[in-house]
Amino acid sequence: MAVDWKQIMIMLLEGVSQSRVAGAVHCSKRDVARAARVVREHGVTMETLAGMDAGSVRDRWFPSKPREADSSYAQPDMDSYVERKGLYRRLPVKFLWYDYRNKARETGLRLYSYQSFCRLFAERCAQSDVTARLEHRPGEKAFIDWCGDCPRLLDPVTGRRAKVQVLVVVLPYSGLIYAEGFPDQRMESWLTGVRHALEEFGGVPNILVPDQCATAVDRAPRGSGEVRVNRRFAEFAEHYGTAVVPARAARPRDKALVEAAVGLVEQWAIAPADDMGPFRMLAHLNEYITCQVEWLNLRKPQDGSMSRRERFEGAEEPSLLPLPAEPFETCRWRKAKVPANYHIRVEHMNYSVPHRLAGRVLDVKLTTAKVVAYHNGEQVASHCRLHGASGQYATVPAHMPDRHRDMRSPWSRERFESWADAVGPETGRAIRRLLDSKPVVEQAYVPCSNILNLSRKYGSELLELACTETNRDDRIASLTGTRHRILAIRDAKRGEQATPTPRPARTAEDHAGNVGRVRGADAYKRTGREGSR
Repeated sequence: MAVDWKQIMIMLLEGVSQSRVAGAVHCSKRDVARAARVVREHGVTMETLAGMDAGSVRDRWFPSKPREADSSYAQPDMDSYVERKGLYRRLPVKFLWYDYRNKARETGLRLYSYQSFCRLFAERCAQSDVTARLEHRPGEKAFIDWCGDCPRLLDPVTGRRAKVQVLVVVLPYSGLIYAEGFPDQRMESWLTGVRHALEEFGGVPNILVPDQCATAVDRAPRGSGEVRVNRRFAEFAEHYGTAVVPARAARPRDKALVEAAVGLVEQWAIAPADDMGPFRMLAHLNEYITCQVEWLNLRKPQDGSMSRRERFEGAEEPSLLPLPAEPFETCRWRKAKVPANYHIRVEHMNYSVPHRLAGRVLDVKLTTAKVVAYHNGEQVASHCRLHGASGQYATVPAHMPDRHRDMRSPWSRERFESWADAVGPETGRAIRRLLDSKPVVEQAYVPCSNILNLSRKYGSELLELACTETNRDDRIASLTGTRHRILAIRDAKRGEQATPTPRPARTAEDHAGNVGRVRGADAYKRTGREGSR
């Protein structure tokens, strides 16, 4: 079994005795003493080990001495076997051993047993699995990843514990760390966390290196090897003047530094937060995480070199690109079909687009401040986002057709007023109030048409009664409210008609004389024996 030199060195730096280290790592005390000698002679620190994996530690300070091959045994071509195993992960090592035996049987030499073949195979794999130390330039990259361990928030009402996802952003040259907790791993949380990290750094690196998570890349066809950066994340990078280069899938060494930073955050921020007791508010948890991460950034290594914060302020901060004048606003996309009144309805508000697009489906981009409509990738309308009571309108006069400015048009104020007066005076009053309630009269054309069309389905009398109630309540007429009033009035009338009217009491009458009898009732009376027949 290979010795985990990195784990041994970490435990020694933490002050664990050599005997306990040997028992915990399951190695000999001689190996522990060798690691302690390397730590002492080379001045190895926790900071040095944070940016290295187990293979790098082994190759740098504990290189294995190649064994001399025994000439009495047929030597297998281990390079080809390792290559075949790398191409076909499911290929069993025993199959390779069978292949070696079949080829080496003709040599007449001794053959390795399966156990010996596995040992040689493992040694050759370890020798070929070499790593290179990556040199990072100031301000070149920022690595981004989610933590695996999650702190939890306690709901004081239900008593349930909810997971908090922690996003970590690290600058590889200085090692400066930023961490923040979010309720989920959705796109809004991802973009907000990266934006806050760049604002905390005070600048933008040339390249953002995320993991291939769903918030950073889109799913590509299987086997294509293509990496597609998520559209919203690409827009974010374009806004900040940087590029997105995702790390390779299943290649943790490409982002070893952020993995080490994630481990530090989990050890020094997340685990202590759970140990202190569950937090009840996300803001309080983030305050604690920020304090712990800042402690990590300010902490100096044991060798007395500069802290992460000092390296950042000295060399990396001046190399970052400047932040844009305005921060990136997270957005959402919607589909909206343009109705006849050329106002798309988005989030219960109405925004005008060019009237020629009536009947088309547009892509709508929603931000905190704006609503932007696109047709075939081209921007066709932009509005300041409306807030407050639903049903508001934002109309650009240039979007209106010329005929809406012509009073002779069938869609005109005079037409709707005349139509309403034909229904009744109260309907005419309600329609005029509706027309006057809009800042642009054309915005009321569709509601007026919908309300007046109720007379065709329910009759003019019911519409007039409904408008009477609306005017009496001093309300602006709407399609839904008017329909509800009509149905209520109709149901009330039906209830009155269904009430039964009292009928006069009936008297008992004998209609026997009218049923065609020829004898009277006395003919059937029984009398004494003398009178019987």
